[in-house]
Amino acid sequence: MSGHLLDTSVIAELTNASPNPGVVDFLSDHDDLWMSSVVLHELELRLLLLPQGQGRDDLRMALGELTSEFGDRILPLGRREAEWAARLGAQARLAGHVPRAEVALLAGIAKAHDLVIAIRDAQDFDGLDVAVTNPWEHAPPLPETQPGQAGRPGESAQLGPAGPAGRAGRALVAGVDGVRDGWVMAITGAAGGSPVEFSVWHTLDELWSEARARRLRVVAIDMPTGLPGAERREADLEAYRQLGARRSSLFWTPPLCVLDATRHAEANRRSWDETGRGISIQAFNLIPRIRELRDALAPGDFAPTARPRAVEVHPESSFVRLAGEPMSASKRQPAGEEERLDVLAEVFPNIVEAAVSSPPPGPPRPGPDDLLDAAAAAWTARRIVAGEADSLGAGDHDETGYPMHIWV
Repeated sequence: MSGHLLDTSVIAELTNASPNPGVVDFLSDHDDLWMSSVVLHELELRLLLLPQGQGRDDLRMALGELTSEFGDRILPLGRREAEWAARLGAQARLAGHVPRAEVALLAGIAKAHDLVIAIRDAQDFDGLDVAVTNPWEHAPPLPETQPGQAGRPGESAQLGPAGPAGRAGRALVAGVDGVRDGWVMAITGAAGGSPVEFSVWHTLDELWSEARARRLRVVAIDMPTGLPGAERREADLEAYRQLGARRSSLFWTPPLCVLDATRHAEANRRSWDETGRGISIQAFNLIPRIRELRDALAPGDFAPTARPRAVEVHPESSFVRLAGEPMSASKRQPAGEEERLDVLAEVFPNIVEAAVSSPPPGPPRPGPDDLLDAAAAAWTARRIVAGEADSLGAGDHDETGYPMHIWV
C-alpha cells in the first residue's frame, strides 16, 4: 500500500480545536496522506446544513485550511474509481453486505490508487475488499521527561518531579517570546492549573527541535508569521481594536515585499511603493526574527494537523482575554509587571517563583516582561487545545502560504 485515504471521520476530527492525540500522532507518522472528493462533498454538505453562526464560520475556516493544505492530494471520482466502486459494491452485496453509496465510492477510490482507508468505524467497510485502519488506536503514551538543570541554555529553570514535564501521558503546550540574542519558551500542561517552566534558547531552530522532542501539542509564538500585501492584516486590525490603551504594543506587521530588506531606508522605500505607507523602525526590527521563524518553520507547521502545531499570538491581546480588559499600565513599569503577575497567578500557580524568584539566568537573558509574555502565550496555547481560543483574521494566508492569524 502506498498511502492512506482519509475518511470523513478523520477529516472532521481535524477541524476540532483539540483533535484526538491518537489521530494527530497517526497523521504525523505518515507522510503519504490523501483526501477524496467524496469526503469533501460530505463535509461541504454538513457545513451547508448548519445554521448561520460562529460554529458554522469556525468550521468553514478549519475546512478551508485543510483543503488548502491537501491541495492536489484531493482525489477525484473518475471512471476508473467508479468502476472499482461498482465492482466492490457488487461483491459486497453478493456476500450479504449492503454498503452505503458513499462508502462504496470511497472504497473504489482507495482501491484504484492502492491506498489504505483511515476511518474510525472500520465496520462500515465490512464486505468490501479494501484495507482499513483506525487512527484512534494509535495513541502512544507521552514519554516521561527527566528534570533539567536550571540556568543552562536549553534547559528548564523550574523543572522537577512535580513539574508539567514530569507527568507522563499529559499533553504539553508552550508560549515563545523573542529576547535579546535569543528566545524564551514557557512550557505548561494543557490542563488548567498546571505550573509553568521557562527555558532559554539561542535560536528558534534549537527551540523547535526541543518542542518536537517534548512532543508539544501547540507552540504559540509572539512573532508575525504571514505577511500582508498592500493592505494591513485583518488580524492586526482586530487586535488593535481590542487593545484599548495598550494599542501602542502592536507594531503593524511589515509587508511581504520588505522581507529581504537589510536596511530601514530600503524597507521604508519598498513599503511606500507597495502599500502607500512607510514602515516603523520597530516593525523593521522584527524582520530578522521573521526570517528566522520562516527558516525554522514551514507553512505546514502551522496546520491543525501539525505536531507540534505552531500558531501566532500577541501577548498583550492574550492578556486582554485573560483579564477581561486591557492592561492599565505598560509591561515595563513596576505597576504593569505586578498587574500581569496577578492575572497570570490565576492560571499558573508557580508564576512568581518561575518568573521572579528563580528566572532562567541565561544567556540569553530574558527580562521579566519577556517571561510574562511567554507565559501569556502559553495560556493561549492551552486555550487552543481546550477549544476555547479565537482566531483573529481567521482564514487569511499570505502569498507564501503562511497564516495571517492571531490566536487569543
